[in-house]
Amino acid sequence: MDEKQRLNNELEDLREQLEADSEEVTNERLESHKSLFASFIDGSKEKLDSLLSGETATKVRQSLEELQVQLALGKAESREAFEEQKHKVDAALQDAEHGYEALKDDAGEEFNEWSKEFSSWKDKLQTRMDIARLQFALGTSEAKEELEEKRNDLSQRISSIKNQLDELEDEGEEKWESFSKEVGESFNHFKAAVKGLFS
Repeated sequence: MDEKQRLNNELEDLREQLEADSEEVTNERLESHKSLFASFIDGSKEKLDSLLSGETATKVRQSLEELQVQLALGKAESREAFEEQKHKVDAALQDAEHGYEALKDDAGEEFNEWSKEFSSWKDKLQTRMDIARLQFALGTSEAKEELEEKRNDLSQRISSIKNQLDELEDEGEEKWESFSKEVGESFNHFKAAVKGLFS
C-alpha cells in the first residue's frame, strides 16, 4: 500500500471513530489500534535484541514491556476509569520514547527509522485516545451541544485533509512529494485540535 492510500485509510478510520454514535464503537476502534500497536512493540523488542545490548537497551526493553501491559488493559467502562488508563498509557509512552532517545546514538540509521515509526504509532494512539475522551465527554457533559459542534468541526477537518489527498492523487506523483508536507501539517493541526479540547 502506498503512502497516500495508507494516510487516506487512517483518516477514514479516524473520521469513523470521531463520528461514532456510541462510546462502544469508539472504544472498539481504540482497542483495535492498541492491539496493533502492541504487535508493533513485539517486533520492536525483537529488533532491539538483535541491534543492541547493555543497560540502556535493557531499560528500553522494560519500558516497552510496561507499555504493552498498559495497552493490554481492557476497555474502560467509565470516564474516570478511562482517564486513569489514559494517564498510565501516556506515562508508559513517555518512558519508552525517552528510552528510544537514549539509544539513538548507539544504534545507527536502522534504529532511526524504527524510532520514527514508534513516534508515529504513539501519535496515532494518543489521537485515538483523545477522540475516545471526547466521546466520554459527550456522554456525560452538560455542554453537549458545544462539544458536538467541536466534534463536527473535527470531522470537517478530516474531510478537508482527505480532499487535499484526493486532489494530490489527481495531480500525480511529482505533486505528491511537494504537497505531502502540507497534508502532514494539516493532519498535525487536526491532532492538535483534538488534544486542545482537553487542555
